[in-house]
Amino acid sequence: MKRKLLIILVCIGWITVVLGQTTYTSSISSKCNNYDTSSTGIMLSSVSNSGSTVSITIAKAASGCIQSGTFSSSGTMDIIDNSTGSSLKSFSFSSGASTITTTFTVSHTSGTKQYYISRTITSPSTFTYKTGLLNVVATTTATPPTTPSSPSPSNGSTGQSLSPTLSWSSTLSGGTVSHDLYYSTSSTFATSTFLSGSGITQAISGLANGTTYYWKVISYGSNGTTSSWSPVWSFTTVAATPPTTPSSPSPSDGSTGQSLSPTLSWSSTLSGGTVSHDLYYSTSSTFATSTF
Repeated sequence: MKRKLLIILVCIGWITVVLGQTTYTSSISSKCNNYDTSSTGIMLSSVSNSGSTVSITIAKAASGCIQSGTFSSSGTMDIIDNSTGSSLKSFSFSSGASTITTTFTVSHTSGTKQYYISRTITSPSTFTYKTGLLNVVATTTATPPTTPSSPSPSNGSTGQSLSPTLSWSSTLSGGTVSHDLYYSTSSTFATSTFLSGSGITQAISGLANGTTYYWKVISYGSNGTTSSWSPVWSFTTVAATPPTTPSSPSPSDGSTGQSLSPTLSWSSTLSGGTVSHDLYYSTSSTFATSTF
């Protein structure tokens, strides 16, 4: 899955990460001791994201919520879900460290969840307090249909029907697609015919023989989203087939004793169509003079 990552590190700021369908936006609502009356202890100094994984850095803080000094004791910390009070992760810290960086994973797909740090010290005595407040906003956007591809007739194909059914591939996870389709004899679609319908097929008719047609299609998802336009594809229709050469004359060739007002006939057919004719007759085999 392609990920677009934008990270900005600040003490109190916004970091936006787009991962697939869900955008996670994290911010530090409060750096220091928002649950505790003490003005010294620890602080949330920075936050970043990689997808649904949130990385936080915790630092030793002095009065006024200013990063200063090192941890003078050891113990454990927990990342707590503010809405449920449950721990997402427990980790330890050691005396002498100036910062601690850890990560946790969020899974909600909409709305805002808040998390805070619960700190337990074990030396010189055991004591637990809460500090910091982190917001994680999740926004899920609908996935559009895939860009139309795999055209039929295949791109650049020749000898196609004058009434083809065009088809392509475009899917929407968990939904259905409809389409708009344009076709034209111009690759720039200076003039074109517009058709729309459901699914991934479209019948067209009335095309001309031996002509190149260009077409493109866009898909609309049942979830209200729109795909990108397909590439411009083309196909060429079948060339016009001529009538069969006239044959089987009546009267037969070379016959004698014929009427002075004969009706001439012959055989000539056109598949799927009708024929007309031009006829010349003459007393000269070279048609030096003739009647048309």
